[in-house]
Amino acid sequence: MGARHKFKCNKCDYYAQISGKPDFGMRVKTNTYICTKCKEVVDVGIGYTTGRKVKEKYIGKCPICNSDKHLVEWDNKKRPCPKCDGILEKTDGYTILWD
Repeated sequence: MGARHKFKCNKCDYYAQISGKPDFGMRVKTNTYICTKCKEVVDVGIGYTTGRKVKEKYIGKCPICNSDKHLVEWDNKKRPCPKCDGILEKTDGYTILWD
C-alpha cells in the first residue's frame, strides 16, 4: 500500500500531496518528479507491481499535463520547491493511503 503526504514550501504557499519517494501500491509503482512544464511536484506511475496492468497512458507521464518530456526526478533529500527556491517540508499528521 502506498502513502501520500502533504509537503509544504517553507518560503511560499505551494504544497503538494505526494509520496515523496519511490512507492508502490497493489498494481502500480510510482516515483516523485517535478514537471518543469506544470511547475508541480507529482507522483508518476513508472511500472507495474503485478501482471494486472493499468492503461499505458498513465505510465511515465505527468498526471496534470500528460507529458513525458518535462519530468525531472525530484530530489527527496533536498526537496526543492518547483515555484521558488524554498524547500518542501513534510507536514505532521497528514497521510493518504492508496492502492
